[in-house]
Amino acid sequence: MMEGPEPRRWFAGVVIALLLAHALYFVVRLNLLTDSKPLPDVAATTLAAAQTAARNQNFYTTAIDHVAKREVGPAFGGYKYLPVMPLVYGPLGLTLGNAGMLLTNLLLDFATAALIFLAARRDGGRAAGLLAVAAYLSLPLVLGVLYAKFATDLLPVLLLLGSLLANERRPLFAGLLLGLSVSSKLLPGLAALPACVPPRGRGAFGLGFAVGLLPTLIAWFSAPRDFIDNIILFNALRPVDTTSWMWGLAPQVSEVGRMAFALLWLVLAIFAVRYATSVTTRSSLIVLLLVTVMLGGPAVHQNYILWLMPFLCIALAVTAQKASQEPQYFKGRDAEDYVLARW
Repeated sequence: MMEGPEPRRWFAGVVIALLLAHALYFVVRLNLLTDSKPLPDVAATTLAAAQTAARNQNFYTTAIDHVAKREVGPAFGGYKYLPVMPLVYGPLGLTLGNAGMLLTNLLLDFATAALIFLAARRDGGRAAGLLAVAAYLSLPLVLGVLYAKFATDLLPVLLLLGSLLANERRPLFAGLLLGLSVSSKLLPGLAALPACVPPRGRGAFGLGFAVGLLPTLIAWFSAPRDFIDNIILFNALRPVDTTSWMWGLAPQVSEVGRMAFALLWLVLAIFAVRYATSVTTRSSLIVLLLVTVMLGGPAVHQNYILWLMPFLCIALAVTAQKASQEPQYFKGRDAEDYVLARW
């Protein structure tokens, strides 16, 4: 697949073809879309939150999540995500309705592909960047979750990717992006935080992170009780879902499992803060940190898998590119020289 340090020209063409495929699928889904047909759960409440904010009302005190209000209780009818989410989806959603929500996902999709390329290229060169993008764009899960189910999870993932890219050179900006990721949705940003802490400039990173959390703090102060009910208590009260490995097990087994995964997350977090240096290492650790949180949680839905995919593609592409280069570099040398060079 690779020829020397640079990919063959056709490989860039594959990436362009995949981007066009995403755009074509967007057009297909757009033609099937009508404003009279309700959006899926998360997208519907996000658009409702943007419309509520446009009327100068609080989307944590307004009943916009009718499913949760009916199935869980009247205190849980407010918006279930954080304020940056409707802030980003609002402009096109309010202007174009359902089509605007889908178009926002297309823009986020292409922006995510661009950041994946930049992240993988930093550690593995242009070949690794193209390979990572191709891997991400070829995943049917991405198409289904973004364009058929209207999931909004790519926004916090995109901001997390930006934080990963900026953490070594611009710690203040990296912290800001991570804070904004958490201010759109608590996860994956909070779970991946240890892998985004830069080796230098941690004070600036912390300051940026605090600034990025300001929208969340403002939302909390605007309606403290309703915010806690819909953001904290609702998630704490969620029963174990059929998608979880804990489904059907005794509560004691589930609690032991949660404690074990929490301990594993803590070990990975300490390792990430102390030893993670390269984009590839950080991406790998983000995948592991997120997996432990997902396995310790009550559900593992398809949109949660989307959190992992960009970072997994980066780590695998860079590793594959470096592995393909080493034999070429040492071609003609004896095994002893190769082993000594590796050491």
